[in-house]
Amino acid sequence: MAAERLLRSALKSFAEDDAVPVLNALTEIEGFLSDAYRNVHGKGARIKKLLEFAVASAEAKAGHPGRSCSQPPSLII
Repeated sequence: MAAERLLRSALKSFAEDDAVPVLNALTEIEGFLSDAYRNVHGKGARIKKLLEFAVASAEAKAGHPGRSCSQPPSLII
């Protein structure tokens, strides 16, 4: 999976104190989140909403108890 390779590369770069690839990976991840958010909500969002969406998506997929969503978000990367 492309996203997994991207994350692994970013973590390796972070461990080696190489910030440029890490920033590039964060930009790519923001793009993935933005696309997924737009697919569910039909519009874009700023980073704070994207992060909330990512957490809600992960909790919904994990079957987090107490999480009520009338329409569980779908985060496909």
